[in-house]
Amino acid sequence: MPRSNRWCVWWRRGIPGLPGHGLRVAQLSASVAAGLGRTDEEVERVRRAGLLHDIGMICVPEELVGKQGPLASEEFEQINRHVLVGSQILAPLPHLRVVSGFVRSHHERWDGQGYPDALAGEAIPWGARLIGAAKVYDAFTTARPYGDQLIPEMAVEKMRGLIGTAWRQRSTRPSAR
Repeated sequence: MPRSNRWCVWWRRGIPGLPGHGLRVAQLSASVAAGLGRTDEEVERVRRAGLLHDIGMICVPEELVGKQGPLASEEFEQINRHVLVGSQILAPLPHLRVVSGFVRSHHERWDGQGYPDALAGEAIPWGARLIGAAKVYDAFTTARPYGDQLIPEMAVEKMRGLIGTAWRQRSTRPSAR
């Protein structure tokens, strides 16, 4: 197992739903990218970005990551900062420059209501859109302190309700595994 994969598996291993999250997001994002006909290089970039999309969470205290119940506005801001921290960690590495952009933008939304830059539509990098959908699917289908685990079919149905706001239909059609 490559070093980056081992790190992502180890990181936050005590918080329900997080062990393996990066690997699952990477696999699903790469699978969708390949299904959309992206080049091998593009598939590899989105796989790496999926694996590293939450690397910036190292700046967030553990008690906040696994917190049950609503977050205070300061806590929400602290968590939101992870996309900036993650992209700053990766940006100096020339071979991860594109990956850094995907990491920065994976919480952007099709309707422009995401963060950190309030990008909308096609302005959101394609890989960030795939990772955004994959992370939501993974969050819906794994046990988390802040939400119930859904069966894949229910997760897909719930995601369909976000078409037009979180993402567009054409680029993110998750299917039940």
